[in-house]
Amino acid sequence: MTITSIDAWGGLRKDLISTLGIERAKRLLIRYGWNTGKCEAKMLRESVQWADDYEWLIAGTKMHHLTGRVFSYPETFNVDMEKGTFHVEGYWIDSYEAKEHLKYFPHHHEPICYFLMGYAGGYTSECMGKTIIFKEIQCVGKNDSHCSYKAKTLEQWGDEIEEELFYYKDIDISD
Repeated sequence: MTITSIDAWGGLRKDLISTLGIERAKRLLIRYGWNTGKCEAKMLRESVQWADDYEWLIAGTKMHHLTGRVFSYPETFNVDMEKGTFHVEGYWIDSYEAKEHLKYFPHHHEPICYFLMGYAGGYTSECMGKTIIFKEIQCVGKNDSHCSYKAKTLEQWGDEIEEELFYYKDIDISD
């Protein structure tokens, strides 16, 4: 693992958006977050003796906080790991990603916590053994009073998540 300052991440995010445009940067940040979440879940699974799989799953929110990314507060937590169901809704409090975005750019027309969405989805997908997609509903980066999210399995989302899946595809973004 590495430790990087929030300011450095903000500078990288700024450069990605300025160089690639927000849509390409969004895809890159979501995918990077996804891979980071999956890798951290695997690392934690192997290095810590958890009381149960739920404790391992919840450790993802603690990683967000320990690394300074955000404080994740789930308000709704309906998860059955044996049945493979997952419906979680909550808040991201003090999002580093929203703060850093607003240092360099004005409010955006949609939520902008791309890394956080990807990370949460990658981490929980690794724990659940199936695809979980997090969708940011409200965001300080779009001038909402707070950041909030909703997460479900791909099956539970159905067609409602179709547009967002584009950002998770492994395709060349240089075009």
